[in-house]
Formats: sequence, C-alpha cells, structure tokens
Amino acid sequence: GGLLVATDGRRLAGAPATVPTAGSFILPSGAVHVLGHPDFRKRPATVTLTETESGGGEEQLVSFRSEDHLVISKTLPGSYPNWKQVVPRDMVSSLTITDDRRPALLTWLRSLRGAEGSVTLHRKRRGVLQLVHSDRGSITATVEVPMEQSGELQPISLDPGFLATALRIAPTLWFTDSMSPVIARRADGAFCVIMPMRFTGVPAQRTGTKASSSDQAAA
Repeated sequence: GGLLVATDGRRLAGAPATVPTAGSFILPSGAVHVLGHPDFRKRPATVTLTETESGGGEEQLVSFRSEDHLVISKTLPGSYPNWKQVVPRDMVSSLTITDDRRPALLTWLRSLRGAEGSVTLHRKRRGVLQLVHSDRGSITATVEVPMEQSGELQPISLDPGFLATALRIAPTLWFTDSMSPVIARRADGAFCVIMPMRFTGVPAQRTGTKASSSDQAAA
C-alpha cells in the first residue's frame, strides 16, 4: 500500500512500493540517484527506518538493502509538497503509442536540444499523431507515429525531455485541455505528471522537415 513520489518542481512521478509502516520519509536526491543504479533496480530492495542519537538530538536513518548492496541515508526534515493536489482528475481524452514505436520516439525526443524548444502534439488524421519540434519560433523537425486515441485531442506543447520522461514510464498519455497537466499512467499504478508549455499555435500543415521516428533514431 505504499507509494514513492518524486518531483523536481516541474515533473512529478510516482510508483507503488512496499515501504515501512512507520510513516512517510523524505530522501535527499543524492540517495535517490544511487538507488537508480541497476543493482537496486533489477531486484526488490528491503527498506528499514531507524532512529539514532546525534549531536543535535535524534535523527532518522533509512536503509535500502538489495542482496549484498546497502545504502544508508539520512532523511530530510520538513513536509513534502502536497503532490496529490498536482495529480489531475477527470481526464477527458488519451493517446497511446504502441510499444514497437515508443523506443524510436524516445530516442528522437532525447536528441532534441534548445533551451526554448518545445514539441507540439497534433492529431494529423485518424490514428496518426504528429509531433512538431520548434525552437525559438522556428520549426526544426516533425515526426508522425501511429496512435490509439480516445476523446478529442487538442494541440498541446510540451518540453521534449519531459515528454520523454512521461512516455518512458507509460505509453498512454491522458489530457484535459491545452493548458492542464498531462498524466502518463501504467496499469500497475506508476504515473508521471508533466506541465504543458505555452501553446505555440504552430499549425500542422506548416511543418518543415518530416521524418519517421525510426529515421530520427537511426540518425
């Protein structure tokens, strides 16, 4: 019944987990990065909370053991942000990228650079999603991929790196409108919430260079 939630203030992700019943705890980001190592990701880890005396009083330690690997970290004091307030409800439409197309699309999204870059998602035609990358107002590339769609899909602009994060977690994106948070959710309860960027209003027919996601991945 536990849940791990992480946020950097711009993205928020969560995943179900078995955690101690002593209550919630906050991990420093350094410990989280260590736990991202394959030795901890490829098998379940046992989580233990302990209280210990220090010079300034009691402090809480949390340990993660995965076979012969052990990480011990102090927890952070204070209250975690009210993440439940960020998770959208009553999503009205969705799109799903098939598993055979998702790896190449992720490679393309991660290859995009530019501090002001964005990717705008359009419904090109039935069953086809068009992603238009623009940077500083200029279109640099487009990609078209098959999709499964439910409801009406309004054009929405997203940070390409954040979109890659969401699609890596889950193949289905849920939407409300062009300015509301987007959520990717898996059947096992893992999810990711990302905020949209200001809609660029780039119409799909003005796109320049067009390439398939597999072409971009190969490049």
